Amino acid sequence: MEKHPTIVGVVGGVVGTILLGIVVWLTIAYTGVYNVAASDQHFDAVRWTLDTTMHRSVANRAGGVDLPENVSEDLLAEGAGHYAESCAHCHGGPGQEPAGWSRG
Repeated sequence: MEKHPTIVGVVGGVVGTILLGIVVWLTIAYTGVYNVAASDQHFDAVRWTLDTTMHRSVANRAGGVDLPENVSEDLLAEGAGHYAESCAHCHGGPGQEPAGWSRG
């Protein structure tokens, strides 16, 4: 007589696998054992997850941004000032290359 897995066994296996995955995920997150530095090569699955999440997040939120029809010179100057203070050191700017360390 051949034994077949029961529904309870299959459900228990699925729940157990999910719980084990959560434990592994939380262990990695809380111990800091995984290097998240942009200068470190990520595993393909991690790279894909980070890249896909970033692109989908931007795509989902960018549609709700209303761009003004006319932008004043004062508003442009203010934005350029914010960019120079917070962004240019990594991303570069007019006549300024991005920092070498930021290219990773």
